[in-house]
Parts: sequence; structure tokens; C-alpha cells
Amino acid sequence: MPNKLLLAQVLDYIGQGKYVTIRVKGNSMRPFLREGDSVLLKPFELKELCRGVIVLAKMDGQLLLHRVVEYNKTTIWLAGDHNLVVRELVEYADIVATVVGLYRGEAMVKFNQRWRGYLGQVWYLARPLRRLIKKLY
Repeated sequence: MPNKLLLAQVLDYIGQGKYVTIRVKGNSMRPFLREGDSVLLKPFELKELCRGVIVLAKMDGQLLLHRVVEYNKTTIWLAGDHNLVVRELVEYADIVATVVGLYRGEAMVKFNQRWRGYLGQVWYLARPLRRLIKKLY
């Protein structure tokens, strides 16, 4: 199935309030999410917005699976866990879903545990140190 058609179907199901599982593509969320993992998504609810949560967002006509690193009353900043510099800016209306689980092989890892969000925040805040380590190696 072509990617555009698949993603349209995903958006339709989420819009109906259904949970959807999709496969992770790319390495921007390493080490927490790896290419080939599957994530369980649920429709986004504003009350669940906090730093550290991983969301599916629309950006420039594509879907992006990244972590919330900052937000205010109108905008949300997202970043991939593997990205050392880049942050994306989206509006609240662009957030489609929240990751609530990860399937790696047969095992399921729940992502709605608050400590996982904190771990993601620490990883994000360690970006300057990670850049230094990358330059040294």
C-alpha cells in the first residue's frame, strides 16, 4: 500500500477515536524507538500534553513521530531523540496522536508511564553533552 494512502487511513482511524499501530520508519527517535518497531497510537487529548510525551504530528504535509520538548499556549516544539540540534515547531491542531505503547518483537512496552517521559526529557537536555561525545568519537 502506498505510504500516502496508508497514512490517510491512519489519520481517518484516529479521527474516529480508534487506536492504531504503525511501524517506525527512520532513526530520528533512537535510542528509544528503532526502525522496524511498531508504536500504538491513541487520539491526542490536550489534558495529556506534557514534556517528554511522544506524539504523531502533521508537518509540511507529512507525519512526524517526535517528542514534545517545550510548549506554550499556542505552539509546541518537537525533537527527535537522535537529533542533536533540530527542533520542529507545530501548532496544537497539528498534533494527531500520542504514543501509548511500543512493540519490539513480541514484547509490548507501555509508554504512558510518567518516568518514561522524564527519561526522554533528560536525554533531550543532555544534547550538548551528546554533541561533545560525538565530536570526540
